[in-house]
Amino acid sequence: MDIAQQLAHQYSTSHNLALRIDVHERFSTNPYRWMVWVFDHFDLPESCRILELGCGVGKLWVENADRIRPTWAITVSDYSAAMLEKTKASLADVQRVFDFQQVDVEQIPFGSQTFDAVIANHMLYYARDLDAAIAEIARVLKPAGKLYASTNGMRHLKEIDDLIVGFRSGDRPIASVITTFNLDTGRDILARHFAHVHTDKQVNALRISDPEALTAFCLSITRAAIPEQSHSAFASYVAQHVQAHGGTLHIEKDGGLFVAIKG
Repeated sequence: MDIAQQLAHQYSTSHNLALRIDVHERFSTNPYRWMVWVFDHFDLPESCRILELGCGVGKLWVENADRIRPTWAITVSDYSAAMLEKTKASLADVQRVFDFQQVDVEQIPFGSQTFDAVIANHMLYYARDLDAAIAEIARVLKPAGKLYASTNGMRHLKEIDDLIVGFRSGDRPIASVITTFNLDTGRDILARHFAHVHTDKQVNALRISDPEALTAFCLSITRAAIPEQSHSAFASYVAQHVQAHGGTLHIEKDGGLFVAIKG
């Protein structure tokens, strides 16, 4: 299954993403919510055009609804048409006007120097040709425009990878996704297209005491590749693993944000 097929399967509905978001919201040790933390980095002019790539279910705008300036023109986009429809529904009560577009990051359908800012939350590692995708982002940004691109480090949720691999062996499903664009590699990749690149990391972790929620999280990951006939056995395995850790599993998070400025 190539990247395009994985994306189509993983995000054919918002269900898998919603399961994972729920776990992060319920069990994160840092009360500083991720989307608020990301938004706090925005340094944008009073009047500007913004493009969000890979909008997910629109939580960036839902969680910061009262901070969106009426002078911002915001285009919200996703590779998945189904995800984009979910985002439209999520943003229905946000009192701002959004333009919704289905967009492939490697072929952004806008002219050069259109946007003051591009936002790419946890999505650039899905690009089939990462360098081409970043070149496209740089193209549509105005001079001195900014890219806000979040990603993870290679140890992000390592304990969940350990859990899945311990059950079925093979590749590490979470780490294998971000090999092309992560907190270790991203700066050098972005520097090929941007004059300045800054990095910030958020300290956080998960402490999961609900084996059923942890099981659902793992099964929502396409690359976990646990067949349906093994789900019951995996659920029992997870419950035993959590119990062996005193009823609460500590899981390290390793997330951060690049702010790249065009020359």
